[in-house]
Amino acid sequence: MNTDRGRALPWIALAAVLVFVAAGPPSPPGSVPVKRQRGVASTRPAPVALAPGDPAPRIGGTTLAGEEYDGDWSANRLTLVNFWGVWCAPCKAEMPVLEKLLRSHERDGLRIVGLEVQRATPESSRAFVDAIGVTYPIVAVGGEALTDWGGVSIYPTTFLVGSDGRVIRKYVGAAPGEVEAIVADVEALLAGKPLGTRMPSPAAEAPSAAPAPR
Repeated sequence: MNTDRGRALPWIALAAVLVFVAAGPPSPPGSVPVKRQRGVASTRPAPVALAPGDPAPRIGGTTLAGEEYDGDWSANRLTLVNFWGVWCAPCKAEMPVLEKLLRSHERDGLRIVGLEVQRATPESSRAFVDAIGVTYPIVAVGGEALTDWGGVSIYPTTFLVGSDGRVIRKYVGAAPGEVEAIVADVEALLAGKPLGTRMPSPAAEAPSAAPAPR
């Protein structure tokens, strides 16, 4: 009986190897399977959330005004990067606050750039920002930018970036607490004051935030 089992073990091991080869190696940690081709799964890195101190991805593109956006972080003391869309009602409520903040502190070294998601037409976007009175540059972005910035999926999402090109803070949604935090943090840093600790609104629970339309 034991002899028969001993003879069977090599065949069992061989069968396991063949199954592994046919299935292909497992996906590495931090990746998701994408389109399968001929039975082999390729992978792409999963978005990694940006944390304070992380380098901010470079921003480039043409603005609604037809100008090339200069993504040099060192040109200003602080830059607010605001992801938004014309379909996002909370964004429409938040943008006038950002515009007012810019007008109050542009001379102090503040810059704001709006990254528009899922643009329909330049004309519709221009009509939207003109109705609100937004003057800061608007650049249309696609899925690659959302991934680069940590997998942005809730709007508005805003990042505060320093002149060294590193993320200082992230704000999700347009709940009063989040918008007030943006204003308070910008004014504190421009005044040379340190930032205190805060508890941001969880993305899934932000009362004034919108997911991207499908």
